[in-house]
Amino acid sequence: MEEISREVRLAAPMAEFEALRAEVLSMRGVQKNVISIALTAYAALFSVALSKDGDSRILWVVPPLGLVLCLFLLGEMFQIGRIGIYIRNELWPEIQRVTAYDRSWERRHDKRGWFGASAAAVVADGAVPLLLFGAGVVALCTMPQLGARATAGLWACAVLTFVAPIAGGLVYYFDSERHGRDRKTVTLWHLTDPDELDQVKELGMKAWPSPRRDQHPFLQVIGDERAVTIPRAWTKYANGAVYLTRFEVKKTYLNRRAVGRPSGHCILEHHLATVDDMEVLNRSIVGAIDVVAEIR
Repeated sequence: MEEISREVRLAAPMAEFEALRAEVLSMRGVQKNVISIALTAYAALFSVALSKDGDSRILWVVPPLGLVLCLFLLGEMFQIGRIGIYIRNELWPEIQRVTAYDRSWERRHDKRGWFGASAAAVVADGAVPLLLFGAGVVALCTMPQLGARATAGLWACAVLTFVAPIAGGLVYYFDSERHGRDRKTVTLWHLTDPDELDQVKELGMKAWPSPRRDQHPFLQVIGDERAVTIPRAWTKYANGAVYLTRFEVKKTYLNRRAVGRPSGHCILEHHLATVDDMEVLNRSIVGAIDVVAEIR
């Protein structure tokens, strides 16, 4: 039954992942086609303009065309980047909680640091804008001089072709950092009794109910499941059984709580005596609450 439940819970995020992957591949395909057509058009323009009987004045279309192509590619890259942020910070942690698969190319990708990530971005996504910028400069230096305003406008197009990817990269970087800070989570563990677990199920396994007056302290254990020893004496709080649950909370939630280390384990223990206290915890929960063990 547990395996079936896990497969059912995994089906939705995996379907979403496949849909997002297909969307990314589609956008990459469009980018590839646009770049191929643009390079062919550029080659034709320069061939005609620089031929013996050609007219170099047609090169005036190169800078504005480069800017349009650059903005289009930048928009596609930014959209792909946002999908990556969502997968890395929202979707992948949910899949990891269900499968216990601890590897992630995205997180390994992030460990390269700012310089490594920036260098990779320049090589992977910045080469085409740089090529468009270079083509615009060559066109401006080759074509006959136009009026002052027209020349200034064309140079502005060329410069924006160079500046736009840098500005877009900075926007994406800070946006990624902001989402990363907001989505950093810590795993907590909680012992619950059958009555409380039934209430959690009624809440869709997404939140904890308000504590009762006679309820035992809301005990949260921070750390790996294998590092947590659950005393069987705790079963006295329940009618014959307790359940070990696991859930994720935003790291900012723990910053407001005192953390101690009794018995060699990193444990956070406090009474959530009011509805407001529990609401703060529930707002900090990311994903579903999992039941990982039954103790009798």
